[in-house]
Amino acid sequence: MDEGEREIFRHILRKAAAFSGVNVLTYAILSNHFHVLLDVPEQPVLDDAELLRRVAALYGPATAGLY
Repeated sequence: MDEGEREIFRHILRKAAAFSGVNVLTYAILSNHFHVLLDVPEQPVLDDAELLRRVAALYGPATAGLY
């Protein structure tokens, strides 16, 4: 895995963490797999605004306006 692929992975990891509400404490990217240590906080009930914020974090701000 080259540095460009690692950066793409990190970008996807950040987006997925923002969408799911977890905190990435650390990660390791190896040649054929990865390890991630997460903190999963107690999740509040999501209101519409928070759900749209998370959708925008995952798919981009323009997508949240579609819902």
